[in-house]
Amino acid sequence: MLQLRCTFFIQHLKSLVNSICLLVLLSIAAKVANAQVAPDSIPQQKHYFYHLERHISLLTGLNGFRHNFAEVGFALNQYGRVGHHPTAWAYFISSEIKLDNQLLLGPKVGAWIGGGIAGIALGINTICYTDLAHTAWRIRPEIGMGFDRWKVVYGFNFAVTNRNFSGVPKNVISLVYLFGLFKVKTIEG
Repeated sequence: MLQLRCTFFIQHLKSLVNSICLLVLLSIAAKVANAQVAPDSIPQQKHYFYHLERHISLLTGLNGFRHNFAEVGFALNQYGRVGHHPTAWAYFISSEIKLDNQLLLGPKVGAWIGGGIAGIALGINTICYTDLAHTAWRIRPEIGMGFDRWKVVYGFNFAVTNRNFSGVPKNVISLVYLFGLFKVKTIEG
């Protein structure tokens, strides 16, 4: 009796395996077969592409939280698309100017990258704040959002020298826009 049940089970198992193999072969054949179909009606695979533009730009911005600064400078920036994701980066030299009754300047060198699915922007700046009598160096990492020619970021000023220098904020929210002066190159592929 046990032998009869095992034989019956093995026969059904072979039948099931044959049916599965037949279904797999038919589905592969249906996917591969393109007989008598016009070439333009066959769906084509999407190709990876990129379109990037590099510019020399005028950098303008507003920085503030407790103390407000205007920013102006020059940047070498690139923006565009890689696949369907936006991408951007910039290297820049600028100066922050305090919008207040006390004159305070902050020559700055920095860089940022941005884009991707969420448009995350990451940056780093080195700033030398001065009131023309004293100086204070700060390093400011930034995180926020940035696409194409703009970014909105939060930054924290880490004191390198002269920690007690007044008028320099620890926390900064920056809004920056790059006006393209002239195109350096276009990269496509």
